[in-house]
Amino acid sequence: MIKLSPSEKKHVIIKETLCKKRSRKLCIVSHYDPNSMIQDYVSYMLKELYRAGFDIVLVSTSQFVPKTQRAKIDKYLRAFILKKNSGYDFLSWKIGMGMCKEFSSYNELLLINDSMFFPLTRPKKIFDLMKSRKYDFWGLLDSYSRRYHVQSFFWFFNKKIKNSIFFSSFWQQCEVLNDKTKIINQYETQFTTLAKDNGFRVGSYIETEKVREDLSSFGLHVPKDEILFYTLWQVVIGRFAAPLLKRNMLCPRHQDFNPLTKNWKKIVGNHTDYNLQLISKYLSGCEEPDSHNKYNWIIHFRDFVTHILSLKKANIKVVLYGYGYVGKLVHSILGDNAVALFDRNCEYLNTVNSIEVFPIDKIMDVKFDKVFICSFGREEEVGAHLRVCGVSESKIITLANFLEVDALGFSNFLTKLLKTFHGLSYFRMIDMKFQFYRTDMGVVQIINDYLKFVNIAPLEVYETQNNKSLDEIALVAPVRSEVLDVWKIF
Repeated sequence: MIKLSPSEKKHVIIKETLCKKRSRKLCIVSHYDPNSMIQDYVSYMLKELYRAGFDIVLVSTSQFVPKTQRAKIDKYLRAFILKKNSGYDFLSWKIGMGMCKEFSSYNELLLINDSMFFPLTRPKKIFDLMKSRKYDFWGLLDSYSRRYHVQSFFWFFNKKIKNSIFFSSFWQQCEVLNDKTKIINQYETQFTTLAKDNGFRVGSYIETEKVREDLSSFGLHVPKDEILFYTLWQVVIGRFAAPLLKRNMLCPRHQDFNPLTKNWKKIVGNHTDYNLQLISKYLSGCEEPDSHNKYNWIIHFRDFVTHILSLKKANIKVVLYGYGYVGKLVHSILGDNAVALFDRNCEYLNTVNSIEVFPIDKIMDVKFDKVFICSFGREEEVGAHLRVCGVSESKIITLANFLEVDALGFSNFLTKLLKTFHGLSYFRMIDMKFQFYRTDMGVVQIINDYLKFVNIAPLEVYETQNNKSLDEIALVAPVRSEVLDVWKIF
């Protein structure tokens, strides 16, 4: 039994029991909608899970869900819980477990959220296959980003692990965290490691290693820590029958938007029996950002690179803290002027990079002129750690020294841009174009230099012959027809 503290119970606003217990399988769904709606794709997900035999508890952090919306789903629910919007999925799941009086009587447990269009195919095949593999804990996708882990938007537990002391101990120590990075490090990636260390069998429906092995036969060599479902989502669905599509990848205004999803109808329509209208209806509320916003970000990108180059030209020896997408971009620009790399995830990074990354407490062992904090949005936290380690304030550089922009927003833009180019570099798709508004080939050259630096083949790009006012850049020459076509892989 998962026990809630008095402060955690105060997060609960409403709890309603709707249907009688009918199964030995429990599913707890974490839900949030900014407009307090139950989207049709969520209703479909609940319906399919209900048909698969689950008793369903929906934990919503939307402030008010109208009765007209509830009417679409109440018939599928064992219980409905409304809680304060804090703690993200992990607190919602913990409260769902803690508020379920019959929790100990369930043999199977599924924790899921509404961040995906699921199931693209009937779920019975998934559960039957995974039962035959005899995993104690599994999910739909795994990842080697940060460290090996089962991605937490879908976690399934059998009776053995669910009723274990390890399981209850893990959830009892979960507390309200509103920092997504901390949640990933302390909960999502940590649980998989701890489960394996405690002797439980762990796996995933789609395995990153098998996808990488398959793609290598086509000459596509993907780094181990690449999040495959972002860059290569079409392959994972089309070739490996992944039963989901991450929702935010299709939403232009979201930081996880992937421009390579423009052909989602073709992939989902050809390889699944999912109702495309469920996706279209949701996306109708996601508007494309105007070109002016894109133009501003591109200008900021150019200015940012110019400032980084000025450090190199002045021969300033720089230590970098934060070695994610942004850190690697800065390192590729600075070259030998980046004298050392530091990151709190250094142990994992040293397993996937050929360049050594150090813990922050070793920083005074290095001779340097400046420390540049590449973890945009975490400058205050990292700066405090640096000062504790003996780094003077005058030696610390942040994005604010270069640009007056929202650090987290700029980080999201850079990460999205670099992820997109990673995906484009794997596949040169016919008719695939990427637009830079009012810029030139210099931007592409900077990113190509970065791709070379991280051992990914640079892009071949050509100026288009049409719509020159948009300065559109295509991945294939207008006169060329023979390019690697990803659809031939299927």
